[in-house]
Amino acid sequence: MITLSKFERLVMANIAQKPVELPDMGEDGELLGSWALSLSGMNKHEQYAHIQVLLSDLLVAEMDDQDRLQMMTVLTPTIERVIGQLRNDYIYEHQNLTDTQQQSTSEVRSLHFIMVLIYKNIASRAYVELHQSENGNSPLNDNWLKKLVKTVSGNNKDRVAVAIYHMTRLYVKLLLEYALTYQRAPRVIWQQLNFWYLRAIHEGVAYSDIQKTDKRLPEDSIHRQYEQACISSFINAFAYRRQDILNMFKIMPSWTKYVHSTFEPRPELKIFVNLLGNHPPELITPYATVNPYSDEYQCLFFDADPLIEYLLEVRAGKHITADAQSVFEVRLAKMVLLAFDRQSKQDRIDRIGQQGGQLLTGLSAVWHELSGGKELGEVINYQALSDARQPRSLQPPLAKPLPQDTVKITSKTESSVRFNYTKAFKISEDVRESVPDRSFLQVFGLFALRSDNSKNTNPWQLGIAHWVDRYHEDIEVDGRFLGRILMAAGVRLLTSNRRSQEFAYALLIDGDELNKQSTLIVPRYHFNVGDLVLLRIDTKEIQLRLERNLLSTDEIEQYQIVRLTN
Repeated sequence: MITLSKFERLVMANIAQKPVELPDMGEDGELLGSWALSLSGMNKHEQYAHIQVLLSDLLVAEMDDQDRLQMMTVLTPTIERVIGQLRNDYIYEHQNLTDTQQQSTSEVRSLHFIMVLIYKNIASRAYVELHQSENGNSPLNDNWLKKLVKTVSGNNKDRVAVAIYHMTRLYVKLLLEYALTYQRAPRVIWQQLNFWYLRAIHEGVAYSDIQKTDKRLPEDSIHRQYEQACISSFINAFAYRRQDILNMFKIMPSWTKYVHSTFEPRPELKIFVNLLGNHPPELITPYATVNPYSDEYQCLFFDADPLIEYLLEVRAGKHITADAQSVFEVRLAKMVLLAFDRQSKQDRIDRIGQQGGQLLTGLSAVWHELSGGKELGEVINYQALSDARQPRSLQPPLAKPLPQDTVKITSKTESSVRFNYTKAFKISEDVRESVPDRSFLQVFGLFALRSDNSKNTNPWQLGIAHWVDRYHEDIEVDGRFLGRILMAAGVRLLTSNRRSQEFAYALLIDGDELNKQSTLIVPRYHFNVGDLVLLRIDTKEIQLRLERNLLSTDEIEQYQIVRLTN
């Protein structure tokens, strides 16, 4: 397996070629079809192991690079099929990854790493040969030999373009894989992306339709793939669920036409990337990694205003169609616009005077804390209920609560808060291949916050995350408060209407400055506006009507409530 640290060493090295027997391939790759078929009887991890061995041999085998490209073309569908099987282990996981799931993520990354190495070495050799020919370093002097060199040079330029294209496409896939485990992409990925994109610019192949060079490839370009990588850095992928991240990367290619780039440092352009560095695109601020206007750097500037305008139109419903992707794009547009807005307003907060506090993440943790560790049946005193009303299956069952986290509150008003904290990490064999062993807040995730200096009888304030950013172990959150939590309770429908009347979890929330009425937090998918419900705490019961839906997320719904006269 190729870990990140091993990849960092190999990608900077010139890997020597040597005679290698390739019995599974044949001399011209004629056996690859039957080899791929033989994998079908193996499980996905066994298939991964066989592919890894074959690619390792292909990386160092002494052969013509054109043949190597051809073999990669034949192998890629099989590799992508196995990657898809491995990814299914974790793409639908909403919580922390198990050891088995983490193994699958490592295997997917390893396959991408070694494919990158194959294409990188093809590009490097073709580039050297191309420029040796152009600089007259070739010992060949006869006219017919010069003509041959010219032909070979043309082939090398095409080979450089194709190899860089495949590399860039694979780096975009690696950005996706790191986003799926809520990790920032390693600096080496952006260093290599920037380096090879700049080389493609210098060789005049960055904007060329790659299909004209290789008809087996789609209508695409190195520049367009690089733009996808840059767009992924604009939109804070850490904020989304894994399935949303995957869908986001599927939509991104259609967004590239709304992002324009130039090497001209115009004052209205606020986003740049230093192509000589190892950072993704960043805002032009006093805290940027470099001065983008300095001649010692080669900076590419982005105009993202057309993309923002398009997303505003999407959010307003101007581009709705019947397909599922269109519906998803509307929701995604709202989240991406939040990311752009947050980045445009980013600032360095003075850490002097910051407050300490405690954080609960998710409905389960909040309920557990507010109920004093009780189960729902204990909170509603089920023993005093008739047999017909005693809870049997609670919908949805609450997972094991996550422990409290200590946070530093850097900004706080009556309605909003900003805080940061450090999440525990599980370190694997390669320390830099760490993945979080617990879930953390995502955009629209539920949290409860208690300030260390709070004097309120009800110290826990319930909130929703509007922005989540992560750098290594550190997580920063911008959130909106929903109100103070009064108590944990149980709630059920008063009338069946063909729905269960069993008790469900509920949190009673005090009114805030925007909504003076008390509200009710309940699990999603069980209640509707207009429902008559019974709220129960111990033996006390109150009849309510759900007046208005104030908030709906993947986890909870918030309803404005009115008390009914008994």
